[in-house]
This record gives sequence, C-alpha cells and structure tokens, in this order.
Amino acid sequence: MDELCLMDFLFLFQEELLNELDEIHSANELSIMDMFHSIEKTVERMEDSCHFTERILEHGNGVEVLSLKKHISIQLLMLLNNIPRPEPSVKIEFHADTDKFNAMMKMAFGRFKRPDELNRVSLSVYCVRFGC
Repeated sequence: MDELCLMDFLFLFQEELLNELDEIHSANELSIMDMFHSIEKTVERMEDSCHFTERILEHGNGVEVLSLKKHISIQLLMLLNNIPRPEPSVKIEFHADTDKFNAMMKMAFGRFKRPDELNRVSLSVYCVRFGC
C-alpha cells in the first residue's frame, strides 16, 4: 500500500513538473513570436522607406529631392532608432536540492539505526524512567 502511494505521489509530482515546463515553454514561445512579429514589422517599414526613397531619387527632380531630404532623413532616423533589440530568454533550468531529497528518502523509506544510536536511545529512556 505504501509503495503504491509513493508511486502515485511520484507520478503526480512528475505531471506537475511537466505541466510547469509546458507553461514555461508556451510563455517563451509567445515571447519569441512577439519579437519575430516586431522585427517583421520593422523590416517592412524599412523596405517601404527604401522603396519610397528610390522612387523619389529616380523620378524626382533636384528641387523635389532637396525639399523631401529632411523629411526622408527624419523618417529613416526614426526607423533606425526604433529597431527592436531582441534578447530572447529561452533558458530553462531545473534545480533540485539533493540534500533535501536524500533526507526525504530516508524519512519515507526509513534507515538502519547503528548500535551506538540504540544505546543512546536506551540510555535516554532509562534516564527518563528512573532519573539519571
């Protein structure tokens, strides 16, 4: 019976950890998708700006190019200053305290008492009963 309960406990703990891992993975995945979307939008804006600038340079005369130079420069600088700096954090670590695990295993499964421990227990019981 105790063996079954321990196995059930271990299985439930495993399921809990797997669910937590799945949540962390999903959050990381969403974060990466958001970064990708942001980068994709920035690339589209840059491409649009480059195409606009190319059209002006190809089809505009000197006066038109000079009159739009400041506006185009400001727009390109804004794009450059707003480039996303993706720093995805996808590192997942699992930490286990092996000392606590070993102590819990001894509590759950028991351990052998050494002869010197038995003598100390017997002596302390004797002193409690008869006064030392």
